[in-house]
Amino acid sequence: ASLSLEEKWILLRLEECIMKCTAGLESIDLGAVTHSIREFVIDELCGVYLEVCKPEFAAVEPDLSAMSHLKVLCFTLDSVLRLLHPIAPYVTEELWQRLGMSMEKNKNSILETPYPSTDGLDVFEKDRLVGEKMNQLLDVARTTRSLK
Repeated sequence: ASLSLEEKWILLRLEECIMKCTAGLESIDLGAVTHSIREFVIDELCGVYLEVCKPEFAAVEPDLSAMSHLKVLCFTLDSVLRLLHPIAPYVTEELWQRLGMSMEKNKNSILETPYPSTDGLDVFEKDRLVGEKMNQLLDVARTTRSLK
C-alpha cells in the first residue's frame, strides 16, 4: 500500500532525527541528541502527526488508512525509544516492554535491538516535495487558527 503524505512526512522527519542523534552520539553531544528527540516527539510526532491521525484513530470502524497510520506510529515510537535508550535506559526499557514492542520484535529487551538507522527510510529517494507540501498544509492550518 502507498503511504499518505503525512506518513511520508513523519518518516522523513524521523530520518532527519536519526541522523542528528547519530551525529550527536558520535561527537558525544548528548544535549544535541536529547534536543533532537524532544523536538521531533513534541513538535512533529505529537504536534502534527497525531493531530492529523486523531480523527481516523477515533473512528468506530478503523479503515485501511487508520491501520496504516497505526503501523507508522508504532514504527516511529519504537525508533524513538531506541534513539533515547542510551540516554534513558531504564525508562525506555520499561516503555518498550509495556507497549508490547518486545512481542512484536520477538526480543526480550530493547538492548537486543539495533540502534535506529536511516536504512530503509529513504524509500522516497529524498522526496523533499513531501516536506514542502506538508509545510504548506501546516502554514494554512496555522494561518486559519490565527484568524479565529
